[in-house]
Amino acid sequence: MYMDTNKMLLVITFGALALLLVCWLANLVRVMSKKEPLVWFNRGVYIFGMIAALFNGIRVYLTYNSYKGSMVAANVVAFLCILVSFVRMEKGDPTMKDDEEDEDDGGFHMF
Repeated sequence: MYMDTNKMLLVITFGALALLLVCWLANLVRVMSKKEPLVWFNRGVYIFGMIAALFNGIRVYLTYNSYKGSMVAANVVAFLCILVSFVRMEKGDPTMKDDEEDEDDGGFHMF
């Protein structure tokens, strides 16, 4: 039972990371072809990142005996950083946007 739970949590974590990578790459391809990035892909990156951090934290808590506290804390910090960034993106925080009046960089904008 223990190994089944550990494997299940590991598969969920890697699945979330794979979906995160797919969303990120899809938006990268869109940006490189001079299209606007899709909001749902942006949200997918954040949501799948939070899922991966959450399930990895649970897996670490159940698996490791020593150094459990610091490893769980690292996952909590990662989860909170992703959550804060996601909330700022959804609220449309002006500090995360490029100024249109700044110098021109040749028309290439990553996001």
